[in-house]
Amino acid sequence: SIRYDCKGILTGSFKDMTAEQVLLTKCCGHQGYCALFSAMCRTIGIPVRTISGYAKDDRNVEEIYTDITSCEPNHMWNVVHVEDEWRFVDCAWDTGYVSEFGKFVWTCNDFYFLTDPGFFAMKHLPVMDDDPELSQKWQLLEDPLDLETFSRNTIVHEFAMENGIGPVTHSEILVEVIGEVGILIRGPGKQLWDVFAEMEELHQFDNASFNQYVICERLGIDGIRIKVVPPIVSTFILTIFAKVEMHDEVYGKVATYIIKCLDISKNVKPFPEHGIWGPTLDYEEMGFDKAVAYDWKYEAPNGEIDIYIPVHTKMIITPKLHFVNDEGNDIENAVLVQTDSRSIVAIVRMARKGNYKLTICVKLPSGVLKPVVYYMINCRRALTPYKLFPLAFPIIQEFMVTLIEPKTRELPARSYVRFRLSSPIMTSIRIGQNTYCNPYANRWDVTTLTPGEGEELTIYGGTDTYRTSLFVYKIVKFERKPHVCSRFQRSIQHNHDHNSTMCSSDDSLDPPGTTSTSLNISRSTVFSLNSRK
Repeated sequence: SIRYDCKGILTGSFKDMTAEQVLLTKCCGHQGYCALFSAMCRTIGIPVRTISGYAKDDRNVEEIYTDITSCEPNHMWNVVHVEDEWRFVDCAWDTGYVSEFGKFVWTCNDFYFLTDPGFFAMKHLPVMDDDPELSQKWQLLEDPLDLETFSRNTIVHEFAMENGIGPVTHSEILVEVIGEVGILIRGPGKQLWDVFAEMEELHQFDNASFNQYVICERLGIDGIRIKVVPPIVSTFILTIFAKVEMHDEVYGKVATYIIKCLDISKNVKPFPEHGIWGPTLDYEEMGFDKAVAYDWKYEAPNGEIDIYIPVHTKMIITPKLHFVNDEGNDIENAVLVQTDSRSIVAIVRMARKGNYKLTICVKLPSGVLKPVVYYMINCRRALTPYKLFPLAFPIIQEFMVTLIEPKTRELPARSYVRFRLSSPIMTSIRIGQNTYCNPYANRWDVTTLTPGEGEELTIYGGTDTYRTSLFVYKIVKFERKPHVCSRFQRSIQHNHDHNSTMCSSDDSLDPPGTTSTSLNISRSTVFSLNSRK
């Protein structure tokens, strides 16, 4: 086998080699591949020519962005005459490529072997001896491209050509953005299983990732919109990837764009990294209603939100909540699931401003949790005070338990707390050491004394056949806070403001070394006033 000349790729210069030299060294650039292939064709009598010209890919996107017309031709390939027609062959590109680490990676495919001229022209443009007519002839197209059009067109990759995926709204490589832009691509007449995009700043050595400023969503049967919201005024490389089928092992490249941001939106926040938001393609098979496909993005003005999840069959879900920068860690006890026979409501609490990803998973018969629906939640203001939900077991969904109160993980020690919940299935509940039966209208309203600090309080639920844990609370130290009625507080504030005004206007009201006592209301005074009230 003959490997690609990595040094030539890095330096941009290849040695002119004959077929014999290639066989001896087993290493060459595009010129060597063309020479060897031409020699082999002539040996068996196949008409062949070597074509020089421009080739564009994401590996030379900076050159394209600068001005490809000012550069010298950078590639060579062959054209052969078989079955009464000319067809293209690019042995160099079919062999493999040089990675970003300077290592040769074998691919050994045949996409560029007898390739259709329409596909070939997406990345190759002949330049023959400064002869425009001859150059256009060897495009083998009815409507040949000029160099300017070729350089403007976006880079559509081989995976997209093979699978019938292509751009709909932006056919040119340079996309100028003011605030944000949506790029629409379309699949091969059917929905793509998944799509994601990578974005990095052009002309930067550190290749900083800006992936979290790109999101993807489904539009129609086979449309995907890639929304780009750059956070800074700069120029970026955007590469789109897709997976056609669920069981495909790898994602293929679809297209590459140059995003030139002229101005940014206000309050740009990063998005959680993900592919296509909303439900996966098999959501109906998993028991979710069609309405779940239309609402996947939510705004939470005050740090808490109820998300309605429509289903057409009774199921048990597992929610997973992630903050934008904490993708590897689930936020525990931040989502409470309430359900009935036709719908599921996920109550979400958020402690920080920014974007969250809520993943709804369903357990398969094998026991594996399968993600089915992905929601994005923009928290505009953190919940204050932020309190976690009690630990809830999945059985509450089977029992269709609605927890009315308390919806906080921590309860005060040695205190009387009111518990309210409902269920159309349970016949009894147990809180601590006490059991309560015969609910009124499927509801329990119970006040009980909590245990000591550091202990846990568990609520059990039961039917006629068995009993199981529903919720677990954590008991913490009770800190009594003084209660002052709002009317009394306003009276204190009024007197304070009045006194401050008088003192500032005449400093002689209080002699040196004395203090005003009109507002010295102690904590004991407040309690005595409350008790008299």
